[in-house]
Amino acid sequence: MGWYSDHVLPKLLDLAMDTQHIRRIRARVTAGLAGEVVEVGFGTGHNLAYLPASVTRLLAVEPSRSSVRLAAARIAASAIPIDVIGPDAQRLQLPDASVDAAPLHVELVHHRGPGRGRP
Repeated sequence: MGWYSDHVLPKLLDLAMDTQHIRRIRARVTAGLAGEVVEVGFGTGHNLAYLPASVTRLLAVEPSRSSVRLAAARIAASAIPIDVIGPDAQRLQLPDASVDAAPLHVELVHHRGPGRGRP
């Protein structure tokens, strides 16, 4: 990724994804989650504040290392164990039926060339 993608975009998204409207969506999407959860598009960890106590572990998938760094304080403050398991949901190495939920609510598709991502 380039300088803009590494340094500017994650900070802009961190701000833009924390509106009152999106917080209401986060609350709806995460309500009822339980057990082990994989979150594709973890971003900067805004969903962590909405995870119910019934979630026992969160497996975070996020392509932006900068976003994960911005999430560090949220991860540290979480009572739920968080494992960042990789940058690419197409290549997750999880056993079948090993997670209880995979909420997807606000995802951006990043096309990385033929056969990678969405055309």
